[in-house]
Amino acid sequence: MERQIGIQETEKFVTENSLACKLFIHQASQICQIAVVDTENKIRLLRESPTEQAFKENTEILSLRFHSTFLLVFPKKIFLLPRELQEGDHYPTVADMNDIDPDQVYTSVVSSQQCVANFIPRDEYQFWISTLKDIDLIPTTTIIINELSNLKVKYKALVGINFFQDAFEIILLEDNTLRFHNVFKATTPDEFNFFLLTTFSKLNIIPSITQFYLWGIEDENSVYYRKLEKYTRNISLLKATSEMSDIDLCNFSDVNLLTGAIECESYQVT
Repeated sequence: MERQIGIQETEKFVTENSLACKLFIHQASQICQIAVVDTENKIRLLRESPTEQAFKENTEILSLRFHSTFLLVFPKKIFLLPRELQEGDHYPTVADMNDIDPDQVYTSVVSSQQCVANFIPRDEYQFWISTLKDIDLIPTTTIIINELSNLKVKYKALVGINFFQDAFEIILLEDNTLRFHNVFKATTPDEFNFFLLTTFSKLNIIPSITQFYLWGIEDENSVYYRKLEKYTRNISLLKATSEMSDIDLCNFSDVNLLTGAIECESYQVT
Protein backbone atom coordinates (compact mmCIF):
# COMPACT_ATOMS: atom_id res chain seq x y z
CA MET A 1 0.00 0.00 0.00
CA GLU A 2 2.83 2.39 0.88
CA ARG A 3 4.55 1.64 -2.45
CA GLN A 4 1.33 2.33 -4.34
CA ILE A 5 0.96 5.69 -2.61
CA GLY A 6 4.56 6.52 -3.56
CA ILE A 7 3.88 5.70 -7.20
CA GLN A 8 0.76 7.86 -7.20
CA GLU A 9 2.66 10.79 -5.66
CA THR A 10 5.40 10.45 -8.27
CA GLU A 11 2.96 10.38 -11.16
CA LYS A 12 1.12 13.37 -9.67
CA PHE A 13 4.40 15.32 -9.50
CA VAL A 14 5.21 14.52 -13.13
CA THR A 15 1.73 15.46 -14.32
CA GLU A 16 1.79 18.79 -12.48
CA ASN A 17 5.39 19.70 -13.36
CA SER A 18 5.95 18.18 -16.80
CA LEU A 19 6.69 21.53 -18.46
CA ALA A 20 9.74 21.89 -16.22
CA CYS A 21 10.86 18.27 -16.62
CA LYS A 22 12.76 16.38 -19.30
CA LEU A 23 11.70 13.10 -20.84
CA PHE A 24 14.26 10.47 -21.82
CA ILE A 25 13.47 7.36 -23.88
CA HIS A 26 15.85 4.44 -24.38
CA GLN A 27 14.65 1.69 -26.68
CA ALA A 28 16.83 -1.40 -26.52
CA SER A 29 16.30 -4.71 -28.31
CA GLN A 30 13.65 -6.12 -25.99
CA ILE A 31 13.09 -3.42 -23.37
CA CYS A 32 12.15 0.26 -23.60
CA GLN A 33 12.96 2.53 -20.65
CA ILE A 34 11.27 5.88 -20.06
CA ALA A 35 12.54 8.36 -17.47
CA VAL A 36 11.29 11.76 -16.34
CA VAL A 37 13.95 14.05 -14.87
CA ASP A 38 13.32 17.15 -12.77
CA THR A 39 15.12 20.51 -12.83
CA GLU A 40 17.88 19.12 -10.59
CA ASN A 41 18.46 16.23 -13.01
CA LYS A 42 17.00 13.77 -10.54
CA ILE A 43 15.04 10.85 -11.97
CA ARG A 44 11.52 11.25 -10.65
CA LEU A 45 9.88 8.50 -12.68
CA LEU A 46 11.36 5.41 -14.35
CA ARG A 47 9.38 2.85 -16.29
CA GLU A 48 10.37 -0.25 -18.20
CA SER A 49 8.20 -2.03 -20.75
CA PRO A 50 8.57 -4.58 -23.54
CA THR A 51 9.61 -2.55 -26.59
CA GLU A 52 6.53 -3.42 -28.65
CA GLN A 53 4.21 -2.30 -25.81
CA ALA A 54 6.10 0.77 -24.59
CA PHE A 55 4.00 3.44 -26.28
CA LYS A 56 0.68 1.87 -25.29
CA GLU A 57 1.69 1.30 -21.67
CA ASN A 58 2.97 4.87 -21.25
CA THR A 59 0.39 6.87 -23.19
CA GLU A 60 -0.57 9.05 -20.22
CA ILE A 61 3.06 10.10 -19.69
CA LEU A 62 3.92 10.51 -23.37
CA SER A 63 0.86 12.71 -23.92
CA LEU A 64 2.19 15.32 -21.48
CA ARG A 65 4.16 18.35 -22.62
CA PHE A 66 7.77 18.38 -21.39
CA HIS A 67 10.48 21.01 -21.39
CA SER A 68 12.42 18.76 -23.76
CA THR A 69 12.36 15.17 -24.96
CA PHE A 70 15.40 13.00 -25.74
CA LEU A 71 15.65 9.69 -27.54
CA LEU A 72 18.74 7.49 -27.22
CA VAL A 73 19.62 5.85 -30.54
CA PHE A 74 22.11 3.33 -31.82
CA PRO A 75 23.57 4.77 -35.05
CA LYS A 76 22.91 3.12 -38.38
CA LYS A 77 25.67 5.23 -39.93
CA ILE A 78 28.01 7.65 -38.22
CA PHE A 79 31.21 9.62 -38.60
CA LEU A 80 33.04 11.91 -36.18
CA LEU A 81 34.56 15.26 -37.08
CA PRO A 82 36.63 17.72 -35.03
CA ARG A 83 34.42 20.65 -34.07
CA GLU A 84 36.52 23.13 -36.03
CA LEU A 85 35.99 21.13 -39.24
CA GLN A 86 32.25 20.58 -38.83
CA GLU A 87 31.23 23.66 -40.83
CA GLY A 88 33.96 23.47 -43.48
CA ASP A 89 33.43 23.39 -47.24
CA HIS A 90 34.60 19.78 -47.31
CA TYR A 91 31.68 18.57 -45.18
CA PRO A 92 29.53 17.30 -48.10
CA THR A 93 32.51 15.31 -49.38
CA VAL A 94 33.12 13.71 -45.99
CA ALA A 95 29.42 12.87 -45.65
CA ASP A 96 29.42 11.31 -49.13
CA MET A 97 32.49 9.22 -48.26
CA ASN A 98 30.53 7.85 -45.29
CA ASP A 99 27.41 7.27 -47.40
CA ILE A 100 25.40 9.80 -45.40
CA ASP A 101 22.98 12.31 -46.93
CA PRO A 102 23.77 15.71 -45.34
CA ASP A 103 20.07 16.58 -45.49
CA GLN A 104 19.15 13.60 -43.31
CA VAL A 105 21.99 13.69 -40.80
CA TYR A 106 21.60 14.42 -37.10
CA THR A 107 24.45 15.83 -35.03
CA SER A 108 25.59 15.49 -31.43
CA VAL A 109 28.48 17.39 -29.87
CA VAL A 110 30.94 15.21 -27.94
CA SER A 111 32.51 17.93 -25.81
CA SER A 112 34.82 15.58 -23.91
CA GLN A 113 36.73 15.00 -27.17
CA GLN A 114 35.89 18.27 -28.95
CA CYS A 115 34.24 16.54 -31.87
CA VAL A 116 30.81 16.17 -33.46
CA ALA A 117 29.01 12.91 -34.14
CA ASN A 118 27.19 13.02 -37.49
CA PHE A 119 24.76 10.14 -37.61
CA ILE A 120 21.64 8.52 -39.00
CA PRO A 121 19.62 6.47 -36.49
CA ARG A 122 18.56 2.91 -37.13
CA ASP A 123 15.12 2.33 -38.62
CA GLU A 124 13.76 0.98 -35.31
CA TYR A 125 13.52 4.53 -33.96
CA GLN A 126 11.40 6.03 -36.74
CA PHE A 127 8.16 5.51 -34.82
CA TRP A 128 9.35 7.68 -31.92
CA ILE A 129 10.86 10.29 -34.25
CA SER A 130 7.67 10.65 -36.28
CA THR A 131 5.30 10.48 -33.28
CA LEU A 132 6.93 12.83 -30.75
CA LYS A 133 7.40 16.44 -31.83
CA ASP A 134 10.71 18.28 -31.43
CA ILE A 135 12.49 15.21 -30.12
CA ASP A 136 16.28 15.45 -29.71
CA LEU A 137 18.40 12.42 -30.55
CA ILE A 138 21.41 11.34 -28.50
CA PRO A 139 23.53 8.62 -30.11
CA THR A 140 24.93 5.95 -27.82
CA THR A 141 28.33 6.89 -29.26
CA THR A 142 28.25 10.29 -27.53
CA ILE A 143 27.32 8.73 -24.20
CA ILE A 144 30.02 6.07 -24.30
CA ILE A 145 32.82 8.40 -25.43
CA ASN A 146 31.95 10.83 -22.63
CA GLU A 147 31.82 8.06 -20.02
CA LEU A 148 35.17 6.62 -21.13
CA SER A 149 36.73 10.08 -21.17
CA ASN A 150 35.65 10.74 -17.58
CA LEU A 151 36.97 7.48 -16.12
CA LYS A 152 39.98 7.60 -13.83
CA VAL A 153 41.82 4.34 -14.43
CA LYS A 154 45.39 3.14 -14.57
CA TYR A 155 45.23 1.84 -18.12
CA LYS A 156 46.62 3.82 -21.05
CA ALA A 157 44.12 2.32 -23.49
CA LEU A 158 40.36 2.00 -22.94
CA VAL A 159 37.96 0.19 -25.25
CA GLY A 160 34.19 0.54 -25.07
CA ILE A 161 31.93 -1.95 -26.85
CA ASN A 162 28.18 -1.48 -27.15
CA PHE A 163 25.94 -4.27 -28.47
CA PHE A 164 22.60 -3.72 -30.19
CA GLN A 165 20.69 -6.52 -31.95
CA ASP A 166 22.73 -7.44 -35.05
CA ALA A 167 25.51 -4.87 -34.60
CA PHE A 168 28.05 -3.45 -32.18
CA GLU A 169 30.08 -0.27 -31.95
CA ILE A 170 33.62 -0.13 -30.67
CA ILE A 171 35.50 2.90 -29.35
CA LEU A 172 39.20 3.23 -28.50
CA LEU A 173 40.73 5.90 -26.28
CA GLU A 174 44.47 6.14 -25.71
CA ASP A 175 45.84 8.58 -23.14
CA ASN A 176 42.27 9.86 -22.86
CA THR A 177 42.22 10.81 -26.56
CA LEU A 178 39.74 9.33 -29.01
CA ARG A 179 41.60 7.17 -31.53
CA PHE A 180 38.96 5.04 -33.19
CA HIS A 181 35.23 4.43 -33.56
CA ASN A 182 33.31 2.14 -35.86
CA VAL A 183 30.04 0.23 -36.13
CA PHE A 184 30.15 -3.39 -37.29
CA LYS A 185 27.39 -5.71 -38.40
CA ALA A 186 27.64 -8.95 -36.44
CA THR A 187 24.76 -11.40 -36.31
CA THR A 188 26.69 -14.18 -34.55
CA PRO A 189 29.35 -14.41 -31.81
CA ASP A 190 31.81 -15.71 -34.41
CA GLU A 191 31.30 -12.62 -36.57
CA PHE A 192 31.85 -10.47 -33.49
CA ASN A 193 35.03 -12.39 -32.77
CA PHE A 194 36.29 -11.85 -36.33
CA PHE A 195 35.77 -8.07 -36.26
CA LEU A 196 37.18 -7.87 -32.74
CA LEU A 197 40.42 -9.61 -33.71
CA THR A 198 40.67 -7.55 -36.90
CA THR A 199 40.38 -4.36 -34.83
CA PHE A 200 43.01 -5.61 -32.39
CA SER A 201 45.37 -6.27 -35.29
CA LYS A 202 44.78 -3.04 -37.23
CA LEU A 203 45.06 -0.79 -34.19
CA ASN A 204 47.80 -2.73 -32.40
CA ILE A 205 45.58 -3.25 -29.36
CA ILE A 206 47.11 -5.55 -26.75
CA PRO A 207 44.10 -6.90 -24.81
CA SER A 208 46.08 -7.88 -21.72
CA ILE A 209 47.06 -4.24 -21.04
CA THR A 210 43.81 -2.65 -22.20
CA GLN A 211 40.70 -2.02 -20.08
CA PHE A 212 37.38 -3.01 -21.71
CA TYR A 213 33.93 -1.68 -20.84
CA LEU A 214 30.78 -3.30 -22.20
CA TRP A 215 27.25 -2.01 -22.77
CA GLY A 216 24.20 -3.78 -24.13
CA ILE A 217 24.69 -7.11 -22.36
CA GLU A 218 23.26 -8.06 -18.99
CA ASP A 219 26.09 -9.95 -17.30
CA GLU A 220 29.19 -12.12 -17.53
CA ASN A 221 27.16 -15.05 -18.83
CA SER A 222 26.70 -13.40 -22.21
CA VAL A 223 28.33 -15.34 -25.05
CA TYR A 224 29.93 -12.07 -26.21
CA TYR A 225 31.47 -11.52 -22.79
CA ARG A 226 32.84 -15.06 -22.96
CA LYS A 227 34.35 -14.41 -26.38
CA LEU A 228 36.18 -11.33 -25.14
CA GLU A 229 37.22 -13.10 -21.96
CA LYS A 230 39.42 -15.42 -24.03
CA TYR A 231 41.77 -12.49 -24.67
CA THR A 232 41.63 -10.44 -21.47
CA ARG A 233 40.43 -10.38 -17.88
CA ASN A 234 40.20 -6.58 -17.88
CA ILE A 235 36.46 -6.39 -18.52
CA SER A 236 33.93 -4.23 -16.71
CA LEU A 237 30.18 -3.78 -16.98
CA LEU A 238 29.52 -0.23 -15.85
CA LYS A 239 26.54 0.15 -13.56
CA ALA A 240 24.54 3.29 -12.88
CA THR A 241 24.79 4.74 -9.38
CA SER A 242 21.79 5.69 -7.28
CA GLU A 243 22.94 9.32 -6.95
CA MET A 244 20.59 10.42 -9.73
CA SER A 245 17.48 8.91 -8.19
CA ASP A 246 15.78 7.72 -5.03
CA ILE A 247 14.41 4.87 -7.13
CA ASP A 248 16.02 1.48 -6.59
CA LEU A 249 17.76 1.00 -9.95
CA CYS A 250 18.40 -2.67 -9.14
CA ASN A 251 14.74 -3.33 -9.95
CA PHE A 252 15.37 -2.45 -13.59
CA SER A 253 17.47 -3.74 -16.46
CA ASP A 254 20.78 -1.99 -17.10
CA VAL A 255 20.07 1.76 -17.06
CA ASN A 256 23.65 2.91 -17.57
CA LEU A 257 23.07 4.29 -21.07
CA LEU A 258 19.94 6.06 -19.88
CA THR A 259 21.68 7.73 -16.93
CA GLY A 260 24.64 8.47 -19.19
CA ALA A 261 22.33 10.36 -21.54
CA ILE A 262 20.92 12.37 -18.63
CA GLU A 263 24.44 13.30 -17.52
CA CYS A 264 25.40 14.25 -21.10
CA GLU A 265 22.46 16.57 -21.43
CA SER A 266 22.82 18.05 -17.96
CA TYR A 267 26.39 19.11 -18.73
CA GLN A 268 25.39 20.22 -22.22
CA VAL A 269 27.88 17.91 -23.94
CA THR A 270 25.52 16.23 -26.39
